[in-house]
Amino acid sequence: LFLKHQVLPLAILSTILALWFLTPISNFITSLVLLSVPITSDVQLGLESWHAMQQKEPHKYQVTYDRWGVESIGYDIVNSVIFNGPNINRLCDSIARTSLSSSESFTTTSSNGSSHHHGSFFNSAFQVLVNAISGHDAVEQCKQQALQYNWSFQVIQSQNINAFALPGGIIRVTDSLLKTLHLSKGEIAALLGHEMSHVLHRHGQSQLLKKNLLQTILKAVFYDDGDDEEENFGEAVSELMVRSASFLGQMKFSRTNEYQADSGAWDILFHGGVYNPQSVQRLLEKLYSLEGKGKGSLSSSSYMSGWDKTHPGTGDRIEVLKQKWNGLSWKDQRRLQVLLS
Repeated sequence: LFLKHQVLPLAILSTILALWFLTPISNFITSLVLLSVPITSDVQLGLESWHAMQQKEPHKYQVTYDRWGVESIGYDIVNSVIFNGPNINRLCDSIARTSLSSSESFTTTSSNGSSHHHGSFFNSAFQVLVNAISGHDAVEQCKQQALQYNWSFQVIQSQNINAFALPGGIIRVTDSLLKTLHLSKGEIAALLGHEMSHVLHRHGQSQLLKKNLLQTILKAVFYDDGDDEEENFGEAVSELMVRSASFLGQMKFSRTNEYQADSGAWDILFHGGVYNPQSVQRLLEKLYSLEGKGKGSLSSSSYMSGWDKTHPGTGDRIEVLKQKWNGLSWKDQRRLQVLLS
């Protein structure tokens, strides 16, 4: 009799867990929560995270001389894409369409270089919710983020081969990565475009929320920080995330996040018209070789662990990028090959 009484609760619990882990429901809830968080708070969250990281390990996050032109290349991208009306529209259209896509969605490319994503019922339903809750579509949300963020590109002194992005547009590249990989300007642009895409997708905030999603929602609903000002739900979520800001620089992105960032980097370079988007593939090939897994690879180093931990699945992503290039028309390939690589 006791076992019979336990069957229904266990079945319900199993169903809930299956829905949570085997469907995009947790992603939808996370994205809906993020929609309530003001864009302006992203900048504050990024700054708080960067300051916390520097205070905790000042030797690891010391800004050094940028002899590779990372900052200059970063602002080339900002000026050619972010501050260019037609280009930012095209980029944000792609960002919006890939916001909840799986890795399989990145295998098809149109003749103009933009990704074709195979949508699903879940993605369509999510877009309806985005429009209903935010009052405007996801493209406009992306544009507002891109224009309001304080984009910053700097090189830091570190033994780890890595690059990372923080909310609000803070992007850092280690000097060890630049010294080891000997990147061309196009490959540096690809690297920065990849990290910029993480920022525009709000991947850092998303991963931070997912760690304690239900707990964060409950705390935000009943939030009281003791001051005289009454915070709305989104502001409460933002303040709760600030308390965990120091973890953002070490967050591990999912494979889906990485495919999305690769796609965004491709579109940033394609629409910017300065750098060849094929540089995204070449960048990953260099990293893959360094991991000790590709043809003619170098021996793996413990210094590589920074990139491994935060950027998984390099080999599979290279194949997707090859398909994107092969999907372009001969005319587009010729046009892009004259750009900086």
